[in-house]
Amino acid sequence: MIKITKLDLLWKTLEELLKTHDWTFDFSDDHSVWTRGNEERERLRSLALALGEHDAERVSNLWNALCPDGFERSTESFEPKKPEVKWRLRKGVRPNRKFRFSDINKIRRELGDENLETAESRKEAVFRLTWGVEPNELEREIGFIFHLPSHPEMCEVA
Repeated sequence: MIKITKLDLLWKTLEELLKTHDWTFDFSDDHSVWTRGNEERERLRSLALALGEHDAERVSNLWNALCPDGFERSTESFEPKKPEVKWRLRKGVRPNRKFRFSDINKIRRELGDENLETAESRKEAVFRLTWGVEPNELEREIGFIFHLPSHPEMCEVA
């Protein structure tokens, strides 16, 4: 007796949907054809993503074998997405927005910009006054944007 699992049925369903899908529905002038094709593509995509959690490479191989040229997808597109880490400021940490131009100019001169000519020294001075910390190399590279993970004393994972 052959035992067919739910997963086997899902693989078979994906194969049948891929074989019968109207890959050119986007070009239809008939809105009902487009709507039906769009709903079918969403079912295909969600089933492929669900099966991709088990075997993304097999999903990709099946997809690419049955789709026309130009509709191929990489294995990575079927792999489950890793949750994005969200950072936030610790309770009580607030950026300082109350400083004067004279404070900015004082720091600019300390940085070696005696004539107050460079935008970089202004950005760094504002960063230091706002956050109360010296920017690291990454923050300098990205234009003095506060990089939360670089300051664990001020930030935490949300």
